[in-house]
Parts: sequence; structure tokens; C-alpha cells
Amino acid sequence: DRGENPTTGSSSYVNGSVVAYDSTLHPPGDAVYNGGFDTMSYAAVAKNVITVGSVTDAVTSGLRDKAKATVSSFSSWGPTDDGRIKPDVVANGEALYSSLSTTDTAYASYSGTSMASPNACGSAALLVQQYSQLFANQSMRSSTLKGLLIHTADDIGNPGPDYKTGWGLVNVKASADVIQDHSTYPTKHRITESLVNTSTPTQSLLFVWDGVSPIRATLCWTD
Repeated sequence: DRGENPTTGSSSYVNGSVVAYDSTLHPPGDAVYNGGFDTMSYAAVAKNVITVGSVTDAVTSGLRDKAKATVSSFSSWGPTDDGRIKPDVVANGEALYSSLSTTDTAYASYSGTSMASPNACGSAALLVQQYSQLFANQSMRSSTLKGLLIHTADDIGNPGPDYKTGWGLVNVKASADVIQDHSTYPTKHRITESLVNTSTPTQSLLFVWDGVSPIRATLCWTD
């Protein structure tokens, strides 16, 4: 929605009525209003979902190059009305080679957040499979998976989380490495699934710090 703006005379929905758009009378569209921010639709701002924005392919000569990831013109920006970060992460959504329904062997290239989302979703499914294989058919909580994708994303654009790219570009290799490390060294507390309630209002975890590297923790829960 971020790039959309009505043209003079086009049918537009304004204040509950369909009217012929007149820029001298009616407010501008998403491409102008608020500079393109606050253009997320209602489904994308739900608290417990993983909202995925689109960026260009971050690859140079077959290698990951996050500097190549720029926000797609069609990818909507946050924030939510209550100020939460959206999107949560971004993934490549431009010119993805994808299957078609016409025949069993038909493929074509498509662009859109409808490509970035399944890109991230398919990657997340592989992480779910890896976790199940390493931990005797256990499954991550949905909040664990969301926290893992956020925690391991490569920060791009403005430093830190922002309303264009969220916490950054999905990095499935980094996510898989955290799961593997958690399996090999469980006492490091790389991933902790816990619960606080009235009888156990706090949880304390110990970890060893090298005194130099930044400490990063991502807390995620479902309501």
C-alpha cells in the first residue's frame, strides 16, 4: 500500500463514500500521507504473527551481501497505531522463481510481499524440522520461532529496529547455528522456553560473558 496514491478523478473511498478524487478537496494517499509510514493493513499488525516485509535479493556472486538488500517499493511500513515495530523482519521478495498452477513443470518469476512471506515461511519450516530432529521430535513454541528469527536477523538500513525493515533481514543460517549450538551446549542457554505466572513471577538464568562482545537477548511471547 505504501506506493499507492489516487489520481485526479479516480474512484476513491473517502469518509465512508466513493467519490471522484480531487487533490484540492481530499487527503493524499499512502504514498504521500505520513511519508509512506503507517501503511500496514489490519492483518499485518496482529501481535502474535510474524510480519515479513520485502527487500531486493542480497546476493553478490552467489554469496550473501546484506548491503544489496534495499526495501521494495511495494513493501508497507509501520508502525502500528500503538507504536510496535512492524514489519518484524524482511526477506527477498523480488523476482523470485516460483511454481505455477498451469502444469506440473511450470515456473515464473514474481515479486511482492506475497513472495517475501513464503520465502521466510519456508525457511522457518526448515528450522522447525531441524529443532525436531535435534530434540527428539519436540517442537518450538511459535513465540520461540519468532524470537529466533528476530534475534538472528541481519540489521539493515537504520541502525537497530525500525519501521521499514523491522529487526532486519532473515538469516536462516544464523538461526540454524543457534539451534545447533543450543543442542551441543544446552547449559549456554541459547534458547530458553519458560513460563512466568503468579506462583513463579520471575525466572533467573546464568551465562558467561567474555567482557567484550555485546550482550543480546530477545524476549518473545504469545498473548
